[in-house]
Amino acid sequence: MRSFRHRVFVGLALAGLVAGVFGCSSDGGSGADAGDSPSTRGVARVTAGIESSTAAKRTRNQELTPLDVAAVDHHGNKVDEALGVTESFSLELPWGRDYVLIFADAEGLLGAMVYGRKEQSRFSVEPGVLVLDLGQIVIDPKSRTVRLKDPRKVKPPKGDDDGDDDDDDSDDDGMGPGDAAVGAELWEVYCAGCHPNGLEETSVAEMADVLREGDDDMPAFPELAPNAADLSAYLKNPVIPTDTDGDGVSDALDACPDVAGEGADGCPLSPPTDTDGDGVPDDLDACPDVAGEGTDGCPLPTPTDSDGDGVTDDLDACPDVAGAGADGCPLPPIDSDGDGVPDDLDACPDVAAATADGCPLPPVDTDGDGVTDDLDACPDVAGDGADGCPVVTPTRPAILDTTCQNCHDDYSSRVSCTNSQWPRHDGSRSTTAAQYQEVSVWATGGTCP
Repeated sequence: MRSFRHRVFVGLALAGLVAGVFGCSSDGGSGADAGDSPSTRGVARVTAGIESSTAAKRTRNQELTPLDVAAVDHHGNKVDEALGVTESFSLELPWGRDYVLIFADAEGLLGAMVYGRKEQSRFSVEPGVLVLDLGQIVIDPKSRTVRLKDPRKVKPPKGDDDGDDDDDDSDDDGMGPGDAAVGAELWEVYCAGCHPNGLEETSVAEMADVLREGDDDMPAFPELAPNAADLSAYLKNPVIPTDTDGDGVSDALDACPDVAGEGADGCPLSPPTDTDGDGVPDDLDACPDVAGEGTDGCPLPTPTDSDGDGVTDDLDACPDVAGAGADGCPLPPIDSDGDGVPDDLDACPDVAAATADGCPLPPVDTDGDGVTDDLDACPDVAGDGADGCPVVTPTRPAILDTTCQNCHDDYSSRVSCTNSQWPRHDGSRSTTAAQYQEVSVWATGGTCP
């Protein structure tokens, strides 16, 4: 079915119907000469809605089948098309040309869109027009007709304002009167960059020749030749280019002429897209689908803790050793008693001792007399004295009975250690003989120094 429709457009529509509409004329429209390519400098978007005629709705009681729409210029060249249309369509058509819209459905060719009392089929897309809304096009599949519902939506080609397909040029240049407003838009787009101060007033014919052929100072712009009258009218009566939305971008350059925008194209600047909502726009986000804390929009890597001590490697001074310290290192061992044995190994943490287990050795009593060596004055001799020495009971010296008793009944109370000297009766002291020393030891129960 689709290939059949294409054959209809390419064959019958473009060869037969178009020839009848334009009368096979090479100069019957306001478009460029045959062989011109569509202008890339100015393109209008032509839109329209589709509806069934009242009679068709009554008889069929159903919606339209899909339609194919083709826009054909005055040379019979298909410029744009919309396939499978059910409600509306949009075509991109270069400025300054005449066009015919041709329709077909599954049954074949329906016909060309007609409008006005003269049943015109061709219409113009004027320079400077960005959007041309044709309104509603009424289709009657039964009668195989296509009609524009509101003829005021389109303008006939220039020089044919009365709708009779005859040229009514009031100027001797064959182009009709110029529109200074259209010329202003075209001047801003094509000319103002090189001619900011305008040009001297020139005739339409001269303007057309320069546009077609160019001159020493500028290249040719043949696509603008049909608008020579508009440019000439602007030079004669300069007007300010239209800026519908007041954003400082003229309608000729404004991609959004009905909405004031901050962009160079006259459209509002779109806020940058941030798909994952992490505050980094997608054009800068290395991970646009994952919200991340990093400056590149990606999640920050999870810190590594190699030794599992709770301090991440980037902060751990001892990353390979688990430690309880804030820096990730083991804490130094505690030695409460200062004996060199840490508390975790010290069996006696509160008592300093030089032993391996940190506890004191039991006291040594070499001679076994019950007095430990550190207190035993005679560590190698068992003694019954408090100092660990043997207690000696002195023998009563014989001198006591043979000599001393002659004068001293109770001599023991007057005998003491006198550093080997006894007092004499006159108060002086005399060196004792050995027997007197013996008396002193016996009397004092010990050895005198």
